[in-house]
Amino acid sequence: GVILYSSWGTVEDIRQVARLCASAQAEAARAKVPGLFVGIDQEGGPVNRLREGGTVFPSQMAVAASGNREHARAMAAVTASELLTLGVNLNFVPVADVNSNPANPIIGIRAFSSDPNTVSRLTAVMVEEYRRAGVLCTPKHFPGHGDTDVDSHLGLPVASHDLKTLDRIDFAPFRAAFKAGAQAVMTAHVEVPAIEPDKSLPATLSRRVLEETLRKQMRFEGLIFTDSLGMGALSKGVGTVRAAVMAAKAGADVLLFGADIDHDPAQQVEAYEALLAAARS
Repeated sequence: GVILYSSWGTVEDIRQVARLCASAQAEAARAKVPGLFVGIDQEGGPVNRLREGGTVFPSQMAVAASGNREHARAMAAVTASELLTLGVNLNFVPVADVNSNPANPIIGIRAFSSDPNTVSRLTAVMVEEYRRAGVLCTPKHFPGHGDTDVDSHLGLPVASHDLKTLDRIDFAPFRAAFKAGAQAVMTAHVEVPAIEPDKSLPATLSRRVLEETLRKQMRFEGLIFTDSLGMGALSKGVGTVRAAVMAAKAGADVLLFGADIDHDPAQQVEAYEALLAAARS
């Protein structure tokens, strides 16, 4: 699959995006690949890759503040329809984090609320609409990035909630998403000591988080996407290439490489070769 970013020149305007998506799928067909994931981060608010020619919605928190969940439903329905028209079949939304830490530097207004019930209700509504439209969505960032004070693009945050708090606050929106039919989820690059005592294994790289908690305890059977493996939380620790192999071993299904600072696209080739070598060994 591919992911679109204006910062890497793959998003200029809607006509160019439509041509790019069509040509990518044509190349895939020639290579006898049955179809590509074509993904984008079109959350609304501060995270909108498409800003010209489509509907630009406010942040999830602004939508929640309206007090009307039908606004969240409309936001999902319109966004999904417009993305499909362009050939984008995967949107990395909604943000299902509960923004319980006012000092959080990266989630903030991207989340619906600091109230887990509000986040759960609106997350479920958006999942329902994306599924109805036929666009894959990935509630994120499991097991929760809301109660952190470090941006995982820059370093490794710690989610310090105990198990009871995780279950009551952070897991609630994901359970609602799964009940609503979510077919995919995205991981968080955060330490979760309550689940994984090994500090070298943030959630994306932890079998305890992905297999034991997400698969067995929460009974999630869909696709597990990683957050971008080029983010500082991993690249400054185990390294992007090694993280790809570790994430796959931990239970991730799709490895994401985004437009991260200091990330070299050549690392994707290195990661592929490392995965192949690991599989063969």
